[in-house]
Amino acid sequence: MARMKTVTGMVVVLCLLGCSTNKRWSDQMRKDFEVNCLKTEVINNLTVSFRGFGEKDLSTVTVKEYNGKKLINTFAITVEPFRGPWEKENKVRYATLKRAISIKHVYQFRIPGQRPRRLADMKMVLWPQYTMYSEGWGCVMGAYTLDGVPFIKDTMPTFVKKP
Repeated sequence: MARMKTVTGMVVVLCLLGCSTNKRWSDQMRKDFEVNCLKTEVINNLTVSFRGFGEKDLSTVTVKEYNGKKLINTFAITVEPFRGPWEKENKVRYATLKRAISIKHVYQFRIPGQRPRRLADMKMVLWPQYTMYSEGWGCVMGAYTLDGVPFIKDTMPTFVKKP
């Protein structure tokens, strides 16, 4: 019994020490991270979503990459099947651009049966990230335009099926 109390006491002390450790970023740490974040020009594995498309409507999407008005690359992305009942009911599917993309380029998505969609004006943003034990910052592509409409604080471009 005495051993059990000792073990329990040690666990409580360790938990309290873990909670009390200050894991906050200093203003200088945050500023340095933000400077590096805003210098980022290339991101990897951007995920996009498609809403309103059934399983048979969509399997691949052709993407054209432009630097200014110059076409520099064309590639296809595979749209994933529905992952579960919620995605199937709400007709939400995902695809990942499994490559490095430049936030300075324009990407035109050619979705079968739809007019081409334009992803442009991408910017990196600094986001606070909090856990129970610490606070930190993340660097994400969190601002962009989709067909000229600005999206801010949104990391996943979403293409909605048009009639």
